[in-house]
Amino acid sequence: MKNKKIKTYFIKYTLEFFVIVLGISFSFLVQNYRNEIQTDSKRELIINNLLSELESNHTYIKNLKDHYVREMDYVDKLLSDSLTKEAIKAYPENYSPLNPFLSASKFRPSRSIYTSIVNDGSFNILDPASLKALIDDVYVLHYSSIVNIIESEKKLQI
Repeated sequence: MKNKKIKTYFIKYTLEFFVIVLGISFSFLVQNYRNEIQTDSKRELIINNLLSELESNHTYIKNLKDHYVREMDYVDKLLSDSLTKEAIKAYPENYSPLNPFLSASKFRPSRSIYTSIVNDGSFNILDPASLKALIDDVYVLHYSSIVNIIESEKKLQI
């Protein structure tokens, strides 16, 4: 009789132990799943924001290129003595026809999303590593190269 009670208590406490362990394990599994879903949605939001910023920068660079083409056309006409009063009058009102000679154009594409995700550590959740390297190249290496070229041109201008 005493053995039967011990076995009953043993079985009862063993089952309770396994139920508790399984409950805790299941709650950890659910929490990890929730965290993974949250990380995936944050990753997707970051990528979409970076793409939007890059599209905006593409438009900015295209407009800047058009600006340079217009200025180079103006300079070419001046150097070839084909610049007329009509060409000077036709120069866009919001730009000075002396701009190619008096000021260096600025290059300031948006970097706010990139800077934000680097500063808050969100950059680390991006996968794969090759994507992070590509983003770094666009925002750091290429940008720095262009800024260095512009700084050199400013020195030449002076």
